Amino acid sequence: MALLRHLTNTHIMGRFVQTQAAAWQTFDSFATDPRSAFLSEPDGVETRFRNLTQAASPGHGRWTDAYLAALAIESNVGLVTLDKGFVSCEGLMLELLQ
Repeated sequence: MALLRHLTNTHIMGRFVQTQAAAWQTFDSFATDPRSAFLSEPDGVETRFRNLTQAASPGHGRWTDAYLAALAIESNVGLVTLDKGFVSCEGLMLELLQ
């Protein structure tokens, strides 16, 4: 979900922004890459997700990030991103790209 959202976001992609159809093509390319893996959602994801979304202030932009962090933590896999907002996710194996 995040990949599709980001690829079609002009603020993130700038002149490289993609149409929805092109974003799906990029997704399919990643999906068929042997370095990629798709995992079932582990049992603890909802609890972890709830724990990561307990901010006292409104924050509509954090839902997807919190879900991705919860999924990665409970799946015991790392998350590679450019988004520095993930550094606050306790227990996340994070590889922050420059």
